[in-house]
Amino acid sequence: MSLPLSQRVNKLPASKRTCHVCQVRVAAERHAIDEAAARVREVSRLSSGTVPACCLVHLAMLSGVLGKSESVRLLLGVHAQFLERLGRMRTAMRSDTMRSDDT
Repeated sequence: MSLPLSQRVNKLPASKRTCHVCQVRVAAERHAIDEAAARVREVSRLSSGTVPACCLVHLAMLSGVLGKSESVRLLLGVHAQFLERLGRMRTAMRSDTMRSDDT
């Protein structure tokens, strides 16, 4: 007699090395990081253009690919400016909310 599907699924070895979907996801992510790194290098070299925006997880991965270079300094500088603006906007919104509560 065969095991129920739920038990057969639970017996499957789950790892990135054995899961085709994980392998495809990792390959796509690696490709996207490589493309973003090429774009940052181009912007740094030409001193013009737009640096790709990315989340903090991918910012760390992209920084690792770029290594210690002018390109990574540019990337981190642009993201630092963005986070500073975001912080100022949040502070301004909080101040507006507090003023609204006072009236």
